[in-house]
Amino acid sequence: MLAAVSERAEETLTFVFQHYKALSEAEPSGVLEGNAPCLPAASLPAPALPLAMQLLKLFHSDDKEKMKEVLMALFKKAAQHIFSGRKTEAATAPPEQLSLAVSATFAGACARRLSPRARGGVGEGGGPAPMDEQADVGLLQRGGGGGGGAGGAGGGGRRKASKASAGVTPATSWERAAAEGSTARRGILEELEKDEAAREHAQLVYLCRQTAQEVKTDIVIHDAVPGLQFVKMPCITAHEYCKQLRDLVRSTLRARPPKAPAASVINLM
Repeated sequence: MLAAVSERAEETLTFVFQHYKALSEAEPSGVLEGNAPCLPAASLPAPALPLAMQLLKLFHSDDKEKMKEVLMALFKKAAQHIFSGRKTEAATAPPEQLSLAVSATFAGACARRLSPRARGGVGEGGGPAPMDEQADVGLLQRGGGGGGGAGGAGGGGRRKASKASAGVTPATSWERAAAEGSTARRGILEELEKDEAAREHAQLVYLCRQTAQEVKTDIVIHDAVPGLQFVKMPCITAHEYCKQLRDLVRSTLRARPPKAPAASVINLM
């Protein structure tokens, strides 16, 4: 009897840790249905995860190394399942969604270069100014995401911008930037609709962004659940995501080598 209970408990623990981002008490099966779904960030970690961690400690109270090995294996398998779902999601994403991912990736790279931290700015207390990547991405998306503006022109571009600002109202500047950004995104969308190879490259860009978000979510869960810290869960999942992503990028580029430095390829790099 005790052996049967122990076996069922082990099965339940395996199930919980392999679906740690999709645990839901509202679902009859205990997990969200779908293609490797994930709960909203505000709902993570699920209440069942800390309880499962406590139960796992009871099973392996005398052998922490064994518990560490079990957790590492479970999170590795979970990461494989999640990546497979994100891969399917990327493959079925509409061109409009892919074009947004491509333009946002370029905008994010520019935002990091133009941020106060990258320019040597300082924040409160004399430290480096914090980077608000979302705000910078939004700014650059409205500004077209192009590298030939003030950011690409260096000091000369900034001097020109300061001179021009005297005769251009902020509203006019934003309207012009928004128009340029809309034109750039339309160009990317047209490319994806016409070129199958460009679409596959854009799917990789989309998958990279989704994978990066998965790692950020893992860090939140790792910090919130007592007991997970000693296994460095985000490192385990990130390693698996990167390995899967590397193999997919390599196979895709071999099968579909880029014919020209298109936006989807540049942003993938």
